[in-house]
Amino acid sequence: MGLRIGAVGSLPRRDVAGRLVKEQSGQSIVIVVAALVVLLGFCGLVMDIGRAYYVQRSLQSSVDAAALAGAAQLPDPTKATAVARQYGATSGGANYNSRLPAVAESVTAVCNSSVPGCQPDNQLTVSDSVQSPTSFLKLFGLHNFTIKVKATARLAGSTPKPAHILIIFDRTGSMNDPCDAGGTKVTCVRDGIKAFLQGMDPAYDKVGLIAFPPGNGGNPCTFTPKDTDGPTTDYDAYPNGYLVVPLSTNYKTSATSPLNTSSQLVSTVNCIKAAGTTATAPAIDYAEKTLQASHDPNAQDVIIFLTDGEANYGPCQSPNRSGVCSNNTSPYRSTPCHQAVSSAQAATAAGTSVYAIAYDTGSVQCWGWRSTGTGTDGKSCNKTNGYQFRCLEQPTITALTMVQGIASEPSKFYNQPNASDLTTVFQQIAATLSGPELVDDDTG
Repeated sequence: MGLRIGAVGSLPRRDVAGRLVKEQSGQSIVIVVAALVVLLGFCGLVMDIGRAYYVQRSLQSSVDAAALAGAAQLPDPTKATAVARQYGATSGGANYNSRLPAVAESVTAVCNSSVPGCQPDNQLTVSDSVQSPTSFLKLFGLHNFTIKVKATARLAGSTPKPAHILIIFDRTGSMNDPCDAGGTKVTCVRDGIKAFLQGMDPAYDKVGLIAFPPGNGGNPCTFTPKDTDGPTTDYDAYPNGYLVVPLSTNYKTSATSPLNTSSQLVSTVNCIKAAGTTATAPAIDYAEKTLQASHDPNAQDVIIFLTDGEANYGPCQSPNRSGVCSNNTSPYRSTPCHQAVSSAQAATAAGTSVYAIAYDTGSVQCWGWRSTGTGTDGKSCNKTNGYQFRCLEQPTITALTMVQGIASEPSKFYNQPNASDLTTVFQQIAATLSGPELVDDDTG
């Protein structure tokens, strides 16, 4: 019989391996659980920090806008503080975001003595802070992030940069249409222009008024543009009558004073009447001509253009006895909307900032002179002097596209504001011209 060699009480080799596997499987579970905890922690960290970053960037954009808006009202600290809060991130502010936690906000106006000329204040700081709650990081005892941001804006060089500004007033017949704020569109434009003038400083800013159709050189408050087709329109009879109020500073006595209603500018805005057809390019040309004639290299040259519709006429030159204009093929008559864009682009190339407001233009098409064909009303495209065009421009273009092309850059284009928006738009333009600038600030 054979002998079995082995230690007494020893286990078979197969049983030893099984025990080792069982012991190691227990260790694996512990490792996997630990790894999951770490992974969840990283996920929570990414999600919570990502949300905190979103909150921080949103608040920073808000305080930047609020500081610039408020600083535009300096040197009046009371008004500057109030406007900054209007543009702030707290409930009721223009930059309020319901997805953010409750915001604590402070606004401080001071005199920065390093910049001479406090009148009395020339610098404004807006500070916001929130407690941004966490989700996953609560498991590790971190319940929220404290986020603080601030922005400081001041008047450049302590004073606004001077500006020469010509406002182009569309006083054509369609401006007699109702305005959703009451009265007519002319009424709403008046309110917007006066809001703009409130934001200007007569110590630095000269403002004038261009109107189309042009006037006869007399009192614009008693002159009513021609409202019917036929020879001759005001465009033909008064080719130099676009400037109804020259560049002036007596619209206010100081930066913080009320408007001077007896000034030529304010009184004309208050009384100007609307009638007649639309030719936009000549008004832009005359505005740029006026700015160049009084150009100051230390001042901004600015055109603010507003219209509620399409161009549908172009001035007639040297008509013969049959009323055929010598310039019928000129783009001022054949493609008046395209010419308006070209005129504005030429002004921009010369250094003028052109702001353009499309006021309730809709999708209306532009009209031009054509030698043949009939319009949608069945009348001839070949119109003589003094008659509104009946046929579409070629290539076709809408009034909205025209206004968009008139603006020097996209940020200077404002599309279809309603009555309340129109006043806000003019206030925003005033803020961009008054010269505040952001000062670098650290954020936490």
